[in-house]
Amino acid sequence: MTATERHTIKNADDIAEVLWQDSFNDNPGLFDVMDDAGWDPDYANVNYWWYTLGVTGLLDAFNASGTTE
Repeated sequence: MTATERHTIKNADDIAEVLWQDSFNDNPGLFDVMDDAGWDPDYANVNYWWYTLGVTGLLDAFNASGTTE
């Protein structure tokens, strides 16, 4: 593995850790997986707008980092 590949994996791992802390540990809690879940057919609750993007972003970050735990 090259130094660039190790650096990229480390960055992905660091990003996944920040996302984990924010989403599941509510630190600082900008995106909360439980609180922001839901559906509003009138699109009045802005927290629901970001839920799909937040969850797919979490999955992409964990996948890119190779995180298995």
